[in-house]
Amino acid sequence: MTGLRVSLLGGIALSALVAGTVALYAADCEQRISERYQSAPLHVQKAMTLNAQ
Repeated sequence: MTGLRVSLLGGIALSALVAGTVALYAADCEQRISERYQSAPLHVQKAMTLNAQ
């Protein structure tokens, strides 16, 4: 029973670690896209907005 409990807790911890890593990666991608958008010329920003809709 103890081995099963340790295994279950290990699986939960690993899942939380993977979920955290994915969340950090997604936030980093979001920030990069935002920076690219802000640095783009106005006509490119308008085109990006039209494509996003």
